[in-house]
Amino acid sequence: MKYERQLIAAFACGLLASPADAVDPDEFAVGWPLELAPGSEFYDIPLNADVYRNARSVSQIAVLDVNGEPMPFYRVLIEPEPPAEEITTLGVSPVYQTQTGELITDLTVETSDEVVNLSFGAASTEGASIVAFIADAREIETPAAAIDLDWAEMAQPFMTSVVVSHSEDLDRWEVIGRGTIASLAIDGARVRHGRIPVSGRSGGYYRLGWSGSTPAPWLVEELSLVMSREPDAVPVELVQLPPITPAEVPADADENALFFDAGGSLPARAVELGFGEPNRWANAVISGSDSLDGPWRRMASRRLYYRVEFEGRQLGTPPVQITRTGFRYWKVQPDRSLSDGIELRLHYPQERLRFAANGSGPYQLVGGGLSSEAGPDAVLRQVWEQLDDGLTGNVAELGAMRVLGGDAAFVAPSEFPWRSALLWGALLFGALTVGWMSIRLAREAFGQA
Repeated sequence: MKYERQLIAAFACGLLASPADAVDPDEFAVGWPLELAPGSEFYDIPLNADVYRNARSVSQIAVLDVNGEPMPFYRVLIEPEPPAEEITTLGVSPVYQTQTGELITDLTVETSDEVVNLSFGAASTEGASIVAFIADAREIETPAAAIDLDWAEMAQPFMTSVVVSHSEDLDRWEVIGRGTIASLAIDGARVRHGRIPVSGRSGGYYRLGWSGSTPAPWLVEELSLVMSREPDAVPVELVQLPPITPAEVPADADENALFFDAGGSLPARAVELGFGEPNRWANAVISGSDSLDGPWRRMASRRLYYRVEFEGRQLGTPPVQITRTGFRYWKVQPDRSLSDGIELRLHYPQERLRFAANGSGPYQLVGGGLSSEAGPDAVLRQVWEQLDDGLTGNVAELGAMRVLGGDAAFVAPSEFPWRSALLWGALLFGALTVGWMSIRLAREAFGQA
C-alpha cells in the first residue's frame, strides 16, 4: 500500500504532471479556501450544490496553491450499486374476531414435502371479522429486509397503517416493522403501496395487523419476504428547484410545460415532482438539457406523480431513479396545467475532486470562468485507477465561498490587436513609400523633358 501511494505521488508530482504557470485567481468567478489535514499527498474535496452552480462544469474548476499554481485533479464518480433482492412468496391465513371480541385461534397446520399451510378456525367464522393475517416462514433461513403485500383488487380506495410482528412460537410476538399501505385511484390510474421495511428475521411466523379502516372484505392473498443485500451507503444531496419565470421560458414551449434551472451541472441520479398542496397529481414526462432551447433528452417517461391525503395520512410518489446525468436545465411536460407550488427535486450523490497537493499551502478551490488552466487531469485519473487498491484521499473541508473575478471571469478579454496593427502599419508605410517614390520619379522624368 505504501509503495503504491509513493508511486502515484511520483507520477503525479513529477513524471506525468508538467509544471504549470501560475494563474491569477481573479480569472475565476469564485473560490473556496481548503482546510487540509497535514501528512498526505492527496485530498478529496466534496462537491456541493454551490460548487456546481458557480463552476457550471468540472472543466471550469481548478485547485490553486498559495502561488496560484494549478494542481492536478480529477473527479471521482460515484455509481451507487443497486440492491440485490431475493423474494420468497408465502401464503397467508386470516385471524378472525367474533362480535363478542373473542379471537378464533383454532390453529390447524397441514404439512407436506413442499408446503406448510396454516388455517384459523375456518369452520366457525360466521359473523366474525378479520383482524390479522399470519404467514408461516419456518422454512425461510434468510433474514428479511422488507415485506410486500398483495391483496385482492377492490373498487373502494383505502389507506391504513400496518404493523408487522414476528414470533417463533405463535405466542410471544415482537414488532419488527411499521408502515403505510394504500390502494388509491388517481386520475384513472390505480396506485398501490404494499412494501413495508422490517428488521431482519429468519424463520418463525409473521403477523400483519393494522390500525386504520379497511374495506370489507380486505383479503391479503400473498405476503412476500424481500431478502436484500443493501449496497454501501452513498451520501445523497437534494436540491429543490422552483420553475423559472415565464419571461425565461422558450417562446415555442408548450403552454403546460414547466422549466427548471439547476444553476449548474448536477450529477442527478433521481428526480421527483413536488406538490405544494395535497390531493394533486399529474401524468408527466421529465427531460433534461444543457440549454433551454434544447435538444431535450427524456429522463423519466410518462408516469403518474401525486401527493394525496386520505384519512389524515399523506402519500406521495417516491423518487424516480434515472441514469446519471449532468444537465443544468430540466423540463416537466404534464398532461394538464399545474398551478403554483410545483417544484422539481433532484437527488445526486456527493461526488468528490481528488487532487495532488504538489505545491505550497494554503490551497483553494476556484471555479467559473474562461481560464485555460481549468479542468481535470486525465493522466492522474489513469494512474490512480491502474494502481488503486482501496486507496482514498484525505477529506478536505471547503471554507466559505468568496467572490474573486465575479461575472467578469466569463467575459473574454479584449486586448488591442498589436500584431495586426503593426502589420497594417507596415503595409501602409510601404504603400506611402512606393507612392512617394513614384511621384519623385515622375517629377524627375518631367524635369528632364
